[in-house]
Amino acid sequence: MSLLRTAALFLLLVTIQPPAMAAADYDLLEGALQRHVQQGVVDYPGLALDPAFRQFIEQLGRARSLPTEDRAARLAFLINAYNALTLHAILQGESIGSAAARRRLLNSTHELMGEPVTLAGIEAELESLAEPRAWFALACAAVTCPRLSSRSFRPEQLDRQLDEAARRFTQDRSRNRLQPARRLALLAPLWAERRAVFEAEAGSLPVYIALWVDDRRLAESLRQEDWSLEFPPHEWLLNGFPPR
Repeated sequence: MSLLRTAALFLLLVTIQPPAMAAADYDLLEGALQRHVQQGVVDYPGLALDPAFRQFIEQLGRARSLPTEDRAARLAFLINAYNALTLHAILQGESIGSAAARRRLLNSTHELMGEPVTLAGIEAELESLAEPRAWFALACAAVTCPRLSSRSFRPEQLDRQLDEAARRFTQDRSRNRLQPARRLALLAPLWAERRAVFEAEAGSLPVYIALWVDDRRLAESLRQEDWSLEFPPHEWLLNGFPPR
């Protein structure tokens, strides 16, 4: 499914909302995540057997009420759908063992609101909403991606949740290593992949990173922008115990 067609699908759902079932129940997703995701590590075999997760995936396919006026509700829906469908894709046999496998994962087709959609298509819709912090909430199933949260994202809590996601990812030393003595930052691939988005928000990548650093001296050093940035490649390891 092309990105153009995906965008047209979401535009149609914004303008024409037929009466149908309510949006997916985030309590179902959160229950499954609480049971099968610990510190970002996914128990895929357990998740495969969880009826609440299966029910949530079915609800995504049948839902007709994509939030339209409330930007936070729309963002929460898209983030939850993306993460759930990524997990579902792994359970359906997709892998994350290489760059090519990741491309296949992103282009795998799923049912969302009665229409076929890809994870790449959901990313395109998120891009249109211009929320840089959303990228820290998405788990692409590789260990170098942001850790998958054990909670679903809620419209009424979204601003706080996105701040937490940005801060948690930035300060995760298994993904980002900031070396102030050398003015060197070894950064997870996400920073390079979405660099233009972050720079548009703050002017430069070090300044944007400084927003999410708790250490004041380190944040001030980053704001001076005289840092060297390196982006080690993805480690194509699954973010959990593989499905059977």
